[in-house]
Amino acid sequence: MAKPKLAIPKEWRHFANQYGADRAYWYVPKGLSVTVDSLRLRLNVLKEFEGGTAWRDCQADYVQRLNDENISVAASEWSEGGAPLARMLKQVFVILGLAWVDPDDKVEITPAGERFLSSKDLPDAYFRSSCHVSNSRIRALRQ
Repeated sequence: MAKPKLAIPKEWRHFANQYGADRAYWYVPKGLSVTVDSLRLRLNVLKEFEGGTAWRDCQADYVQRLNDENISVAASEWSEGGAPLARMLKQVFVILGLAWVDPDDKVEITPAGERFLSSKDLPDAYFRSSCHVSNSRIRALRQ
């Protein structure tokens, strides 16, 4: 016997379709206090993967490197596939304009991310440059 289909009003279907298609969608995972120190440690490790293996293929290795550096104790692979911590951290870096995954699925540290990693005065360097990079990135995504 077939399950009855749930009737979803046309307005809600339209909303869900539009929301899902919006490339400027912002999702902020929670599970880490976002501090200069916590971001810097995790971004430094992510930098090791810049321009290398496709993001979908290096997520587990990224989490394993975080574990090796005693930054995390998260599972590097789940039976359902992937490494959730890697995807959550990537999203935080994207929102802050520090790193992103380019259209070729390669990790890229942004100019703001490079300044963030290299500056002795981290907050100041980040806030001076991140707004410009984030806004530029958002404009590019909307085109």
